[in-house]
Amino acid sequence: MPAGPEPATLTRRGARRPGWGEPGRANAAVFLLNIGEAVASTLTAAYLRSRGYPLSEIGLLVGAYAVASLISRIPAGKLADRPTSRRWFTLACVFTAGTFALYPFAPGAAWFLAVRLLHGFFSGMTSTLNFATFLGVATGRNRLHATAHYTAFMSGGFATGNILSGLVADNLGYTAAFLLAALCPGLALLAAPHAAPTAGVAARVTDAAAPDPAASTLFRADVVAIPALAFAVNFTHQAVGTLFPLYALSIGQSLTVVGSARAVQSTANTVIRPFGGWLLRILGLVGLACSGILLQGFGVAALPMTSSALAISALFLLVGMGRGFGVVANALSTAQMTSRGVLKRGTASTLASMGSDSAAVIAPVVSGFSAAALGIGPALQVLTAASTLAGLTVMVLARKGLQSEPAEPG
Repeated sequence: MPAGPEPATLTRRGARRPGWGEPGRANAAVFLLNIGEAVASTLTAAYLRSRGYPLSEIGLLVGAYAVASLISRIPAGKLADRPTSRRWFTLACVFTAGTFALYPFAPGAAWFLAVRLLHGFFSGMTSTLNFATFLGVATGRNRLHATAHYTAFMSGGFATGNILSGLVADNLGYTAAFLLAALCPGLALLAAPHAAPTAGVAARVTDAAAPDPAASTLFRADVVAIPALAFAVNFTHQAVGTLFPLYALSIGQSLTVVGSARAVQSTANTVIRPFGGWLLRILGLVGLACSGILLQGFGVAALPMTSSALAISALFLLVGMGRGFGVVANALSTAQMTSRGVLKRGTASTLASMGSDSAAVIAPVVSGFSAAALGIGPALQVLTAASTLAGLTVMVLARKGLQSEPAEPG
């Protein structure tokens, strides 16, 4: 059932102003949350290796996070649509901070596994609840631009955390770096919107009119496109993260080249996202998604064809741009489903997050087996081709339901 006009159009201009600050607060929260996540993501494997853990255990301990994060998405999505969602966000932030602080003090593999599982679960809750809140407060004519900006703050947080993690760990040690990460959820809690998603005007207009989606709704092509696009974009990303360092070393490149290439990717990924609204007007939602899938796929598939550090960096520029396009398109499609009343915010946020998390769980395992069977370079190409084809197929099938929305009237 259509959700009706945008909530901002139902109020006088003077009544809109308090809401304009709320999307910015959600942006600040996701930026701070992702700084902490990037610190843990960047340093965990190296920290475990410095403690003498074997590679087999490191892989298990690193991967446990994504499994727990995936599990958290469904309950977090349900909680996001309740008046008490702010309390749950507070609880999740506190526990996430606690797990960061426990990283350097876990006495053995079993304890560290427990910390990783708790971190993954509560981190998944924070990101799902914050995005659901954002979907409720980002209303009016600039909603699509605001959504693109939200994804830029997501990426910017990861980029900032990646830089800080190395600087702090090299100069002050791993403990200081993990304690720095522990500060981030608390700061995010202070920055986040104070109102629960169901307390605002947008929530009353959209979610009050939208019952929990029927099972048949979840199998609509335009709804399936939300987790499918997230999966396709993140599967390729995770495969590259798993295999590219090994490929670079196998052709005689250094870890400095690996780090530089990923920095280029991260920069391109971050810079492109604020222009999502402008790109949407030019390409349309499906065109934006397909362009991102193709750019990312081409860049990754071409990596095994060169051993030049300069060429590798140029290809990672394409990969970063493609990933940025794909993530923006995914966020915009999620926002579109909520504004139309097809999905409640918690459900939409859960679907997008579960697609991404599923890829994070599956891609490293599949990449390892594929590389063992085919070789590292061919595995990158085969996996990327499969992910690209699947993503394009889903977007083409969903094209009728994912049309760009007209600009809201002023």
